[in-house]
Formats: sequence, C-alpha cells, structure tokens
Amino acid sequence: YMADNYGDYDDIIELYNPTDGNINLAGYYLSDDYDNLKKWVFPQNDSLFILAPNEYLVMWADDEIFQGINHLPFSLNKNGEAVILTHPNGNEIIHQINFGYQRSNISFGINDQSGEWEYYINPTIGYENEDGFDGILNPPSINPSGGYSSNPTIISLTDNNLNSDVYYNFDSQIPVEDNYLYDQEIIINNSTV
Repeated sequence: YMADNYGDYDDIIELYNPTDGNINLAGYYLSDDYDNLKKWVFPQNDSLFILAPNEYLVMWADDEIFQGINHLPFSLNKNGEAVILTHPNGNEIIHQINFGYQRSNISFGINDQSGEWEYYINPTIGYENEDGFDGILNPPSINPSGGYSSNPTIISLTDNNLNSDVYYNFDSQIPVEDNYLYDQEIIINNSTV
C-alpha cells in the first residue's frame, strides 16, 4: 500500500503519539524478538523521532538499514510474531503486540476510536485508523468451482468458518448483508458470470 523511497512495498510499523505533548523516542528500542529487546535503538538527536501530538511515524521493517534511518534491521514474519517497544532501560516493555498470520495488503492496527486491534482492507498510513474488521474469514468452498455448462447447474457452498453467514449475489460485486443469504443449493438455469 505504500512504497518506501526505493520503491519497495515492505512491512510497516506505525507509531502514534496520542498525547498532548511531544514524545522523544531517542533511546527507546524496537524489536520482534523477546530474547533480544534491544534489536534496534531509536537514534539520539534526530527530529524524525520526536513525535508531536497526534503525529504518526512510519518505520520500515525490511531488514535493509542501508535504505535510511527509518528502516529496521529486521522484517516481520507473515506467519506471525511480535512487535515490541521497550523503554531506554532495555528491560521495561512499553507496548507490544503478538500477531498471527497476516494476509498481503491487509493491515493490522489499533482502531483509534475503540482502542481494539483490527484488520484494515484500506490502510490509512499516517492517518487515523477507522472502519476495521475484528477478523478475517476463510472464503467458502464453491462446488463446482466454475466453468462453462450448457445445462442448468446446481451450486453448493460450504462455509469454512464457525458461526458465520454466507451472502452471495449475481453482479460480480463483493457480497453484503443486503444480498442473498445462502441457506440452500443455488440452481442456475441461465448463462451468468
């Protein structure tokens, strides 16, 4: 969703100052490893790391520190791990998140209104997060999976999630709750896409 100065679309860690005063991050640490809380230290005397009230800071977790001062010496594991902000004393964890499997081009962040961790289809890098989702469901299995048929076709859907509803439509748009609720096999008598 956002390329760095080298045109790379790498992992991003975004920090936010919700207070009424400046926050100087100099001496604080960022890490993805509980056994090495001091993996990267925010440099002293750099105004980039002094966050004004309501300001955001983007850090690139790309393991390419040669690309600039806001590039970290680690990248994030798509299958899940931790992001840890540690006090300058090197022992006190200020903030942490342990996240699970991540999908490409979907961000995981804090909803600025509720304070809850949510998923975002349209990340708002550098701006307030809103309108996120509590989780991401697995897509339903569709049988048959598609193709051409000159005869009427019966389509069945299998929900691969617990306690969820499946909605569908015939207009190639993402289904919403105003569309058809799947509760039985669908019979297609006419050509459709």
